Amino acid sequence: ETKNTQHLIVKDIIDSELAITTDDGNLVYENIHTAFDNKNVVELDFKGINIMITAFLNSSLTSSVFNFVSLS
Repeated sequence: ETKNTQHLIVKDIIDSELAITTDDGNLVYENIHTAFDNKNVVELDFKGINIMITAFLNSSLTSSVFNFVSLS
């Protein structure tokens, strides 16, 4: 099965150079979730992000890993 790659530009999703809120992280998570639901491979682009904190990472990536990645 051929999968499409969806290139997600974080700066465009959150409309900011600062990745610092859980709300912004949730926006990224929703985009990742939609791409995975559509059976796409996700490529995250952090170009243009100047500051990122763990609150953002936890809400965007940690949830994605535990919801979509098989750890077996």
